[in-house]
Amino acid sequence: MNAFAMPLLPLAAALPEHPALGESIIYQLNGLVVVFTALCLIWGLLEVMALWFKRQAPATVRGPKSVAAAMPPPVANPGEDLEPTVVAAMAAAVHATLGGGMRITSIVRVDAPDHGWGLEGRRQIHSARKVR
Repeated sequence: MNAFAMPLLPLAAALPEHPALGESIIYQLNGLVVVFTALCLIWGLLEVMALWFKRQAPATVRGPKSVAAAMPPPVANPGEDLEPTVVAAMAAAVHATLGGGMRITSIVRVDAPDHGWGLEGRRQIHSARKVR
């Protein structure tokens, strides 16, 4: 018999065959507390590791200030045929997604959408069907 299973035998024998509702609820709440405690400990460990890695990172990689220094100069009018509100919306989306220090250098209009993905999906659907 396993050495770890020996201490559990008296506990298993002490459990009732058909526990009452209150005992079942307490058992489940104890399980939830154990699971959430483990998740919080893992989260805390990851936060500590993140702080450690941020302090170990070289200064050139830390923030957008170093990225902004290496960027090309901004284009006077990135989308000449686009309305200024569209360009402003794109710039706001880039800023919200990638953070400060990013610049739009060019905007290229794509007139005809690429239907390659749709055609490939249709091909897969039709090839999966049996021909009678």
